[in-house]
Amino acid sequence: MKKKILVCIHNPFAIDNLFGTLNSISDKSEITVITTNYLIDEKNKIKYFNFKQNLKLKNFFFIPFYKEGLIRGYNSIIKTHWYLKNLNKKINFQEFDLCLSDTRFFIWQRIILDKFLSSNCKLIGLYIEGITLPLDKFNDLVNGESPMNIVRSLHKLREPSKRKKNSSYLKKITNVYNRLKDTFFDRILLSILIHQKTFSYQKFDFNILETKKFDYKICFFFSSYYFWEKLYDKNKVFWSSLVSSCKCEKTKLKTKALFISTLWDGYGSKNEIIDNLEKTVNSFNNLKKKYSNIDLIDFKFHPMESMNNIKLIKDEVKRLNLIKVNFIENTLTLQEIACNYSCVIGVMSNALLYLQNFCKTIDVYCLKLLSEKIAGRYFYLKLINENIKIYDEINDNFINDEIAFKDIKKTKRYNFRDIIFSLTNE
Repeated sequence: MKKKILVCIHNPFAIDNLFGTLNSISDKSEITVITTNYLIDEKNKIKYFNFKQNLKLKNFFFIPFYKEGLIRGYNSIIKTHWYLKNLNKKINFQEFDLCLSDTRFFIWQRIILDKFLSSNCKLIGLYIEGITLPLDKFNDLVNGESPMNIVRSLHKLREPSKRKKNSSYLKKITNVYNRLKDTFFDRILLSILIHQKTFSYQKFDFNILETKKFDYKICFFFSSYYFWEKLYDKNKVFWSSLVSSCKCEKTKLKTKALFISTLWDGYGSKNEIIDNLEKTVNSFNNLKKKYSNIDLIDFKFHPMESMNNIKLIKDEVKRLNLIKVNFIENTLTLQEIACNYSCVIGVMSNALLYLQNFCKTIDVYCLKLLSEKIAGRYFYLKLINENIKIYDEINDNFINDEIAFKDIKKTKRYNFRDIIFSLTNE
């Protein structure tokens, strides 16, 4: 009998990188996916409809969590609650054997995990990124700092907690209004009226997006595994491989390279963006010198890049006229394009991590100078034990040494399918 598995991921674009991994368990499981309408339009939905059809998923639902962009008004809050109430009638949450969820923070996930699911359903935290906390904090952890001291200093696993000063009175009033709408109207009043239960924030929700721990945690990248293993019992956290459809042979030369772009606003002003773009284009030239077989470089923007920046970058690349660059669709998934390239270069990002895992013959390089500008001197810690190399733009040097911890041999990377079915058979 097939196991019933529920997948709850807030950002639908994150599911793009899990198509193959979820496919690896679809033959022996009945999978339902729930996500939100985060920056989703009808064009985007076609991709997920095809995903549902190809994997023969049981269900795929988009919760109306946002009004537009990332705005949550009263109307979208009410819609979320009513949608979940009706969804609870449409599918039997009590039948699920296992639930994979990326956080316990957002109210829709809290309602499902804390209210709808059976107590017999195993709850698995799915960490689908490299570590997101500030890398100087991660360096402190590596050097022996108490994990809980670091947790207490964080805000949503990304930035150090800071007390903002000198906010305008209007800003303060707006913040109080939004906080009341969230904490009282959404998580208390409507929750009691519709679900007969409150879902107030808990102690560490704003630090690490979860207070109550999952039964188990699965991390796809070593840096995030290293962090979560410090907070959970060691046998409750798994470093898992991603499933790839790669069939590449090392003897077959590929003639294309890929530049994978992060969000350009991270570089600052328009002049700073242009200056850093020139450094990037120079790295393309040096890439062609190292890989003589390359005759074309594809450029992929971040899926959430602004149209203004896309136009600016395209115009500047054309103006520089230093190398032929082909701009590809930014909606293409990393898994479906990885095997097209001999090598990839880009600023430190989760995209580099996924590309390295999706093709067994690809060489992945991280730009040192630009990564330091965005993520600081310890940028490389996000890439540890992932076989990603560094390109030093200043010295025009491709550094081929893997960024690794000395104790990597003591850590086993598990097959995702093996983890899931061992847990469902417990």
